[in-house]
Amino acid sequence: MDTVEVFRAMREDAVQKGVPQPQPLDQVNSVIAETKNPFGKQPAERDKTLRDFDLPVQGEVLYFGGCYDTLRNPAIFKGTVKLLESAGVKPAYLGQNEWCCGVPQIWSGRRDLAVRLAEHNVDEIKKAGATLVVTSCAGCYNAFGHYYRLLLGELPFQVMHITQFLAQALEKNHLPLNSLEQKIQGTITYHDPCHLGRHMGIYEEPRILLRNMFPASFQEMPRNRDDSWCCGGGAVVFPYLTQYSLQVADKRIAEAQSIDARTIVTTCPSCVNVLRLAGRRKGVDVKNIVELMAIAVG
Repeated sequence: MDTVEVFRAMREDAVQKGVPQPQPLDQVNSVIAETKNPFGKQPAERDKTLRDFDLPVQGEVLYFGGCYDTLRNPAIFKGTVKLLESAGVKPAYLGQNEWCCGVPQIWSGRRDLAVRLAEHNVDEIKKAGATLVVTSCAGCYNAFGHYYRLLLGELPFQVMHITQFLAQALEKNHLPLNSLEQKIQGTITYHDPCHLGRHMGIYEEPRILLRNMFPASFQEMPRNRDDSWCCGGGAVVFPYLTQYSLQVADKRIAEAQSIDARTIVTTCPSCVNVLRLAGRRKGVDVKNIVELMAIAVG
């Protein structure tokens, strides 16, 4: 029994039957419907990113930055572009024609809005001529790689998470990757995001990359891969039940401390956000793997 899908379907049923959504979720949906991102940023912000990085709007490989890494974490956007270019790829980017992937709506039951966002993104990617879409966000990858197919059918392009793409490039010797053990001291551990791990089965690629950067200092937490503990953020938990979310995150931080880890690395902007808030109180640093790899390629 796929309990995750049962609960997700129940949320859709509740919305269709007119059950009022919690106010924080209703607000997020309203903002996304208006501005096409959860932060209320103007679409022109994405065009600024397009110009700043001198990226083409068309190409076979397209980088779908996602709302977090484009509008909230520009260092991750910059790092991803740097890594793709280090692997020999100049990615295309949609600019303001990139809309939220719809993952908050997929998980809060707003199927109508999720379909509208998905249809737009797929149409724009087709116009860009892309045959491969790479994303640095675990939530975006979950949306494109699984739920878009349920909402719209098969997609006319391939979808990869950045760790998949870079692990393949490393295997083919297309990516220079240096050890960081002299620059970042102490035990390094990896947190599996739910959207990338349990939902999409991507476990080994991030670890391949981390073991190349930290061959001696990388260590697993007791719960890892499909047994990994959630960061507490979920897809829509943090804006709705913030204190509960941080309580869950505290348990994950404690687990990292149990192996004396000073740095948790993950691949999801939501996980970074929630775990970083909890980790600051305990002296545990939390980083996106892209941050580290951008340093490791020189």
